[in-house]
Amino acid sequence: MKILFSPVSINDPYFPSADPEDLKEGPLLRLCRQEQPECVYLYLYGEALAQEQDSRSCRTALEQLGFVTNIRAVIRQNVNDDTTAEEFQDDFRGVLKDLRADYPDAELIVNVFSATEPMQEAFTALAAEAESASADAEPEIPADEAEDAAIADNADDADIAEDPAPDEAETEDEMPVSDEDFTADDLAAETDAPAELPAADAAETPDAETAAPEAAEPAADTAEPETAPEETADPVYEEQCRLLCKLIDAYEYRAAQIVCMNMEKQPPAMFSALLDAAVVRSSGKWAQAQKQFCDLGQSTVTAGIVPAAEYFMRQNILAEKDECTAFFRGMPAILTEVFLAAIRTQFHTDLTQYMIYASRKWDENKLVIAQMTGKFSETFKYHTKPKPMKVGGFVTAAHLSNFMENASDSKKHGQMILDTLKLRQATEDKVRNVTTYSLSTSRGEDLRRFNLTAPDELMLQLRDYIRNYTDIALTDEVLQSYQKMNALLKSSLNEEA
Repeated sequence: MKILFSPVSINDPYFPSADPEDLKEGPLLRLCRQEQPECVYLYLYGEALAQEQDSRSCRTALEQLGFVTNIRAVIRQNVNDDTTAEEFQDDFRGVLKDLRADYPDAELIVNVFSATEPMQEAFTALAAEAESASADAEPEIPADEAEDAAIADNADDADIAEDPAPDEAETEDEMPVSDEDFTADDLAAETDAPAELPAADAAETPDAETAAPEAAEPAADTAEPETAPEETADPVYEEQCRLLCKLIDAYEYRAAQIVCMNMEKQPPAMFSALLDAAVVRSSGKWAQAQKQFCDLGQSTVTAGIVPAAEYFMRQNILAEKDECTAFFRGMPAILTEVFLAAIRTQFHTDLTQYMIYASRKWDENKLVIAQMTGKFSETFKYHTKPKPMKVGGFVTAAHLSNFMENASDSKKHGQMILDTLKLRQATEDKVRNVTTYSLSTSRGEDLRRFNLTAPDELMLQLRDYIRNYTDIALTDEVLQSYQKMNALLKSSLNEEA
């Protein structure tokens, strides 16, 4: 059973509109259509409470959906604009506790998009409480696994350590631009490692049988017995190296870097320098990463890779990790670059000449002068009810897709336009809503439940589109670049410090 708990705002069930025939569903109805809960708890207060008591609009709209069979109201007469997040937190805690007691096996969904800012703070605090309670309930680690657990805990603590040099945040709508002034921290601490003692030669070591008689005979000159060579193997260091390899295979380069900072025995200087370059690369500083690898004599790691291909690989890593929310936030930027390359390749038109220099924002004056403003609306060739579109602001995938429709020959470019529309549909409203209208992180299985395209499937579609319609070099060798970098990091870790 699936239960939705939702505060009700003045935008529920529909946004206010002067035209009763032009109603747009509010957050409550949109979330219900996506999640299809059997039971809905409405948290009613203030103006929304008065509206519901007067018209019963929310209850009527939910009943019309068909799948909501149980609607309950939680009425709060004393809630107003002065109600604090702490008061909401206490109230929500009690309501949700009672709800859990009534339905212990139900899946609970919370609509935070109809909530006020203090309510959202209260939900965030409750989510933190639940996570803390879950951590406290974890079973104790057996004694024989204590050493492994201690090392893993060190890595977890390192993950939340303060970043000494945070990278600049990337915007969602634009491709990440390399910062040439960026200087990564030099974390490579060059230390003189203790020289290993040579192992005893088998020829010089007497057998037990021959050594016994010699020991029985009194020696003319008593000499102190030779001490056995001390072992230089450090089990803690070896375990930390194994942990580093696991983090590298999981593309967690920043976490691996923090683990290195807390190691008593430092890894080889070359490994630290390569790891520093990997951190810079994974954070989107592509030009700086290229320079660092080149300075280390490892230019082959990034050779032949253009920024669009690098961004594709970073999206592919998010797909492998099944991090849907972060994945779909990054899709608009890569789609824009891919569609621009397709237009350049298939229609021999460079639309960047109509953009503000070094950005992905339209220069409307240039569009007007070139009489391009009418070439960005949908066409009857591919839509039964084409929608007009006014170009302005940032460049979007919809702008470029519509331009391709206008510039295409349906016989020659028909398949290309269909593939373009499929990519747009796979990354637009339906998928974005599923990945954002939830307190929990969305996964690929959540999308498949709604017959939507999961990230791993979408990346295959995008790869084929790039290879078929653009000039972006995306060979199998390029796609193995991160794996090649990981192998280089692990091999340098095994070298003598």
